[in-house]
Amino acid sequence: MEYQAKEFSYLIGKTRFKDNLLNMHFQLYQGYIKNTNLLLTRLKELESQGKRSLAMNMERLKDVLLGKYDGMRLHELYFTNLGGKEPMHPSSSLSQGIVKDFGSYEKWKQSFTATGKMRGIGWVILYQDLKSNRLINT
Repeated sequence: MEYQAKEFSYLIGKTRFKDNLLNMHFQLYQGYIKNTNLLLTRLKELESQGKRSLAMNMERLKDVLLGKYDGMRLHELYFTNLGGKEPMHPSSSLSQGIVKDFGSYEKWKQSFTATGKMRGIGWVILYQDLKSNRLINT
């Protein structure tokens, strides 16, 4: 079963992001899906051959697949979580958690932006550690 792109064009004009930025991310997302499907097909071919000498090829392909698959899923989360143009309400549980764990929205945003500028794959995620109930930028 191949992965299929979800439709996110409904976000155009409905977020604080410029439409050209969203369109660029829609194209990246399409590429991640295409490459994920291609890599999964190639891995299946290699696995069916069952030759031990193919282990290095499979290891490399699985490493590449990880980045493509993550990119596909992270774009889906990114698009799904884009909201309206209104700022976050200060009484929301997310806003309260940010203030508790970072001191203020401004300090969280500074940390989030700094994390995004670090060398790496280009994703920054605010997630909640369910064991400690802390918000963490990673």
